[in-house]
Amino acid sequence: MRRFFAFLLMSIFLNASPLLSQDTGKIIIAMNAWEPIKSTTEPYGVLAQITKEAFAEEGLDVVFRVAPWKRGYDNVKDGIWHGIVGWNRTGERESLFYISTPLILEDVVFFHNRDLDFDWTGMDDLRGLSVGMIEGYNYGPALSSAIESNIVRVEETRSEEQSILMLESKRFDLWPCEVDVGQYLIDKYLTPLQSSRITYHPRPVQVSDLCLLLSRAIPGNRENAEAFERGYAKLRESGRLKEIIEEMLPGSQSLKYLE
Repeated sequence: MRRFFAFLLMSIFLNASPLLSQDTGKIIIAMNAWEPIKSTTEPYGVLAQITKEAFAEEGLDVVFRVAPWKRGYDNVKDGIWHGIVGWNRTGERESLFYISTPLILEDVVFFHNRDLDFDWTGMDDLRGLSVGMIEGYNYGPALSSAIESNIVRVEETRSEEQSILMLESKRFDLWPCEVDVGQYLIDKYLTPLQSSRITYHPRPVQVSDLCLLLSRAIPGNRENAEAFERGYAKLRESGRLKEIIEEMLPGSQSLKYLE
């Protein structure tokens, strides 16, 4: 009887632990939806494929766990899962994670209606305009400074879908978003006629460095981070990195940063 209860308790423990499960020995990466760059369905998008193949170059297997972005981030921060992909480097995150070389670089640009006569070279050119910003998102130091200086007026939104619909209906003038993501959202949520009214200015507000974060709370993750860097370098040197982006994100502006 004691053996039975011991076996039962061990089974419960193994099934409850995200690390001590059938995925033992594999690197567990949190994944959330951020189309077309990340997806919650296989093969999970371009960042997932780069991550998977970079680790595979060093003989390491990866599994992806789908979760809302905050829960995924917290699970990785707390050492429940190994990593999460598609996050920018910040000073705060440096203390919590081993942060990789950017997997890809994405220009964040201002989307706007075509009938807005808009050009800019500096933040002063935005004076008097309104900018839609998703609550909780960080759009870089330059735009943050412009907001603090009251150069622009902010209209907060709750989601990317709401943002693109409000932009199209002229509830605000500008919306900062990664080029590939913004174009995907336009195609998804707007009619062809509505889509034809939206464009973007090519000057980037910032260049978003989309990195792999590996938790410092997990022993061995330093070695995993080093293995990823070696594998990523091999993908880039062989040309496979460019192939992955061309296959999974065709026409992406991020390809220019590989030249």
